[in-house]
Amino acid sequence: MRDGLRHRGPYIAAFIEGDGSMGIRILNDRNRVTDGAIPRLRPHVIMYQKISGYMDSEGCLNFHISKTPAKVGICYYIRPRAIIGMKLPESYSNYFNVINRFLYKEGIKGYVNIQKSGMSVITIEGDKNVRKFILVISPYLTIKKEQADIMLKIISFLKMKRGKMTQEDFIKAMEMIDKLNSLKSSGRGKTLKNGYSRYNANYFRRMWGLDEKTLPLTVEKGV
Repeated sequence: MRDGLRHRGPYIAAFIEGDGSMGIRILNDRNRVTDGAIPRLRPHVIMYQKISGYMDSEGCLNFHISKTPAKVGICYYIRPRAIIGMKLPESYSNYFNVINRFLYKEGIKGYVNIQKSGMSVITIEGDKNVRKFILVISPYLTIKKEQADIMLKIISFLKMKRGKMTQEDFIKAMEMIDKLNSLKSSGRGKTLKNGYSRYNANYFRRMWGLDEKTLPLTVEKGV
């Protein structure tokens, strides 16, 4: 375990910054780790570990479901998002812009927003961007590793069904999204007066009914 932790220093540091506390433990000389035993990591690996630490502590992987009028009925859009939000110290208020520029050089487009509360939020949207983002941080994730794996499967499914998605395919995608949301401790979805959540698989089952004809559905392309 200790050998593994020595390789995950940037991750642990970022996790503590996001959602942790720090203490000191005095070890005897027999358990002391010398400087020479600490490996040197490549700069991009250090940054990936930091980002994964922030994602595990203060991040969110989700799908934004929206609707828009169409020529026939209504089109529903499923758009993946990866979000990290933290209230940074004033001296580090520009740090998320540093991360965003790093990701841009890696071919991942995102944007940073600073809210009135002082919360800094970095958002990555779209199939291609989110998929690539997850692939580079997934090896270092711990808490959200399972969520990341499910999200990749959903993105692959949506890509395979793009342009030919049926109601049944859409509901299958929503079932996978429901599984993703079930792994989140805070829970997801706004509860309606009828007792169901918007949006989940049951919402669309009840809205469309089992015997209705398939309506044209659209899954938005990645940025």
